[in-house]
Amino acid sequence: MRLLVIAFILLSVGLVVSCKKDNNSSESDKVVLNSFGPTGAKIGDTLRFIGNNLQKVTSIKFSGDSAKATLLQNDFKSQTSTEIKVLVPTGTEKGYVTLKTPDGNIVTKTQLNVGVTTTISTMTKQARHGDNITFTGNYLNWVDRVTFEGGTIVKNFVSKSMTQLVVTVPGDAKDGVLIVHYGGTDSMDIKSPDTLKLIIPKITNMTPNPVDTAANLTITGSNVDLVSSITFANVATPVTNFVSQSATQLVVKVPPTALRGKLIFGIKNSTLKITSDVDLVINTLPPLADFTAPLYTDGAVNGFQDWSYTDTHDFNSTVMVRQGAKSIRAVYGGNGYQGITFHHGSTGISTTGYNSLELSVFVDASLNGKKLQIVTNGAYGGAVPQITLIGGAWTTFTVPLSTMGSPGTITEIVIQGANFLGTAHIDHVGLR
Repeated sequence: MRLLVIAFILLSVGLVVSCKKDNNSSESDKVVLNSFGPTGAKIGDTLRFIGNNLQKVTSIKFSGDSAKATLLQNDFKSQTSTEIKVLVPTGTEKGYVTLKTPDGNIVTKTQLNVGVTTTISTMTKQARHGDNITFTGNYLNWVDRVTFEGGTIVKNFVSKSMTQLVVTVPGDAKDGVLIVHYGGTDSMDIKSPDTLKLIIPKITNMTPNPVDTAANLTITGSNVDLVSSITFANVATPVTNFVSQSATQLVVKVPPTALRGKLIFGIKNSTLKITSDVDLVINTLPPLADFTAPLYTDGAVNGFQDWSYTDTHDFNSTVMVRQGAKSIRAVYGGNGYQGITFHHGSTGISTTGYNSLELSVFVDASLNGKKLQIVTNGAYGGAVPQITLIGGAWTTFTVPLSTMGSPGTITEIVIQGANFLGTAHIDHVGLR
């Protein structure tokens, strides 16, 4: 009996030992990656993988072009159970490296970064906003951003490969050299080999000029099929529907409220705008609505008197009239701060129910950009809003009463020069 027990114990011990050996054998067959490097390398450098059972690795996939960045066993420089040596393949990009084995994939815990030198050999030289332009060269797959003239940075590309990069021209791009940035251990900005020239409309003529409101205006030039909108003077909403449009000619109906001034053209797929070289002259001006609280309509009215202090002034001028039969012609001189004054005495008029002062002014083209300012109730040191004059056209200005200190009663309004010297025609003045 004792011999039987001893024999059983020895058999049990033998089984346990055998099982332990089998388990260790399973663990010892597992592919283990301990390290790899260098993690900063160049294309063609030797990369070493250190571990156990590495002879079971069948291929190594690098981040990047899958066709060029995947190495099969035949591509390995050397392979043993503890070490694999490979040359960093051409299509490699920054990222994790995957070792493929029959037992599954092993992914490195750190990323491999590669030093490359991106070069550009050719590029699209001319394009429209919204078009795709193409760069060709080497290691273009490492490009992470393109900066266009004007400052816009594009990071999302139409396509990217080692030899080609396709990018869409942004809406605010301008003519100029592009800055291409590529990553890697030796990241750098490089300039495009050529200047990108953007195709935009060019306006050569507008006929007829002068033109009637509601009539057709014919605009000729080159690339006018790229015009997306036209803004007329005194029309807040741009015109986007045209009578006809081709590459060389555009026909548009003149809005009924249009005034004399330059036209502003919007461009398809772009935030840029171009302005006509000359004013479009309107034969007839749209009528202005009557005031319920006028200061001047063919003369000072509603209790206001002429207390002006300009070099000369005429409240009955017929030289340049916006509406009615007469206007004010004033020659501003002296120190540049003379004024046309509407004085109401001590009582004044209430501003209840009114929000703004409206006036129309005409000055010669040479005075474009000059300024007048509005002085209310003698408050020369108070709230004094300014208006910027548009030369060569009647312009109707709306000045909120809030910018004038929100007076409850107006006893005096002065249309004063703001360092302004010259002749101004003023018409149709009142509260709205």
